[in-house]
Amino acid sequence: MDKSERQMRYLEVYRQQLRREMDAMGYGQPRGYAPNTERQARTRSTSYWMITALAFALLRSG
Repeated sequence: MDKSERQMRYLEVYRQQLRREMDAMGYGQPRGYAPNTERQARTRSTSYWMITALAFALLRSG
């Protein structure tokens, strides 16, 4: 398996994981379903950026 194939697989897994995380945290919910306090919103964006950084690290090392 060459490098670009492996990167595509990483990206696919990453997108599925991100979708799952976002669903768990209330993204993708219909409008009006917003249990987001300030703390929750901060935590949510932090974890999003951590996941993004991790994905880029994986892609670069791959």
